Amino acid sequence: MSAALYPAGPAHVPADLAKPSGRYRLLVTATLLSIVLFLAVYVAMVAGSIKLFVWVATFRFESYSFWGLIFHLALAIAALMLTAFLLKFAFKWNKDEDDKRLRLVPESHPELVAFIEQLCTETGAPRPKHIYLTPDVNAAVFYQHPLLSLVWPARKSLLIGAGLVNALTLSEFKAVLAHEFGHFAQRSMRLGSYVYTANRLLHDMVFGRDKWDELLAEWRRLDLRVSAVAWGLTGMVWLVRQALALAYRGVNLVHASLSREMEFQADRVAVQVAGSDAIVNALYQINRASWAYQTSLGQLGTALEHNLVSDDVYYHQQLRLADCPPAPPAFRHAAAEALAQPAQLFTAEEVTTKAEMYASHPADYLREQSAKQPYVAAPADDRSPWLLFQRPEEVRQLVTRKLYPDSAAKHPVRPAAEVEEFLAAETAELTYDEAYAETYDVRVISLIEPEQLDALAAKLPADCDLLALRQELYGPELRQRMEAHQSRKNDLAKLALFISGEAREATFTVDGVSYPAAQAREVAKKLEAEESAHKLWLSEFDERCAGLHWRLLAGQPERRAAWQARYALQLHLRLGILLTSEALQQLQQLVDGIMAAGQVQPNQVNHYVTQFEQLRQRLLGLITTARSTTLLPLRHLEDLATVADFVMRDLHFPTAAVLSGDWLNGFGHVLEVTLDRYRRLYYKNLGVVLRLQEEAAAEHAATATPIVAAVPEATVAAD
Repeated sequence: MSAALYPAGPAHVPADLAKPSGRYRLLVTATLLSIVLFLAVYVAMVAGSIKLFVWVATFRFESYSFWGLIFHLALAIAALMLTAFLLKFAFKWNKDEDDKRLRLVPESHPELVAFIEQLCTETGAPRPKHIYLTPDVNAAVFYQHPLLSLVWPARKSLLIGAGLVNALTLSEFKAVLAHEFGHFAQRSMRLGSYVYTANRLLHDMVFGRDKWDELLAEWRRLDLRVSAVAWGLTGMVWLVRQALALAYRGVNLVHASLSREMEFQADRVAVQVAGSDAIVNALYQINRASWAYQTSLGQLGTALEHNLVSDDVYYHQQLRLADCPPAPPAFRHAAAEALAQPAQLFTAEEVTTKAEMYASHPADYLREQSAKQPYVAAPADDRSPWLLFQRPEEVRQLVTRKLYPDSAAKHPVRPAAEVEEFLAAETAELTYDEAYAETYDVRVISLIEPEQLDALAAKLPADCDLLALRQELYGPELRQRMEAHQSRKNDLAKLALFISGEAREATFTVDGVSYPAAQAREVAKKLEAEESAHKLWLSEFDERCAGLHWRLLAGQPERRAAWQARYALQLHLRLGILLTSEALQQLQQLVDGIMAAGQVQPNQVNHYVTQFEQLRQRLLGLITTARSTTLLPLRHLEDLATVADFVMRDLHFPTAAVLSGDWLNGFGHVLEVTLDRYRRLYYKNLGVVLRLQEEAAAEHAATATPIVAAVPEATVAAD
């Protein structure tokens, strides 16, 4: 590797910077003990169930009647099923999903391999067994065979996300890989494999439901003389699951603490070879890169509906990165040598939750504090890590194909720039004027029937200045109200954590006032009342807007007809969003109820089927209306005649409801896709409505006669 591609490290590094702390060693011991305790309990339960089965199978009553024999046989079957329940998950492993990994051939990327080898030498970590490239924004070390690594020394492999390479500088890339090599050197990583194995076992036993549960449910439905034992087994399994749920939380609580300490430790390895700023800047950029990557995937999903397959997702990610809000001045601009106190990129969250005890990674602001105590300066290399790859364009395209496993074979792959033209046009149609203060961005407008428009227009003064009134509607008050609304939403989300008991703090702040946690419900009620008043104001705002523009369009008959047709379509699309979102929510509530109960009793089957069928009929009614609703021309949808032509494209409407996982999954999928497509149509058509209103205002301004106040005759004479 050319030395020029390996960023220089810090000139001065404390000797014991990467030395494991006492807390780290203590947590390793605690995690090991928790795993040993779990294994001991689990083995004891299995041994007990086997002993119970042997005892029941070999026990003999003094005499047997027919039902006594059946009862004895049922007991033996129940004991065997209990043993099977405890053992079956140990042999039930999901296939490793590696279909999106691209294994790199070392000879094809000598610069990257040399970079990694030099970094391994500098960090004292062993070389990875293999290097894999994936499409996402990620970097990780992993055992390819977690079960084998529990009993046999195994080399770890390195996973690099192309979305990460695409967003970082060379110095940041070095810091991220050094962090991962810090994990390479951690013997405690093997404990992670034990925890991973225990977690899969516990999770499946506590939360998993399969043919075993279905068999037990069928047994319970038999005659009580036969099913009594099944009911007893059900209670026993429930107790076992509750006990294992406690073990699941305990093992994860201890290991989560160790995992967070492992992250701090790996960060210090990164600081040792790349300096404090590189790893902190990388953490900040990874958040932005993840948003840009996910946004690109969402947009490319829309393009795929039009048979457009991009050859390079990272072309789009770069453009979306440019759309991110400006980074703070401290990002990639700290003059480390001149700073007495290093600038901070991250700030502490106002509210922390108890769930963070189970988080595997510390909060970013804590990682920044750790990485800068002490602060280690290092020169920055702002070049792209793609320089380490041979023919990076080809690599990007190969990884992109992993995102289109089926579609690339069905549709021709297009240059990313060509697909971006489609996305830019789509975004333009969905981008509204800043004067609307995001009033329409995520909100469904109030229901105003076309018959109400004349009456709403008549409420305006006969001689009012329509343009001045429009400017007032979309003026400072609207922006202030929308900002206050967003602030209340954030406050209500925060208060929900206190009301549910998830927040760890004893106080909270709303509008600059500090309150004790006990007053969260009271303050939330006040904010909810303000939100209700805001919704009422928005409803009146929508009426004023509709009346104003209906009046404004009175002298523009062609544009008024176009606006009226668009508005009628908007009402149907509004109904589609509300109906499908409500149906999806109700479906989820019904499924949650079934999952919470664990099983459905025979007398409940008809109840659930009836509820599902009612939801299906509501969707059927909506689609029937959509088939007769003309879809007015929208960008990229000009060839579709009705709303249903787009909403139901490539979708199969579900048959009559039945209580089965396949039917529920299929119906849920149809609802989700239908809702997404209705939303797309709604906001695209709304953009056309708003532009028609803007055009009407512009024409009115160009043609309207200025209003001149009448001057009293006596006043003129006096002058």
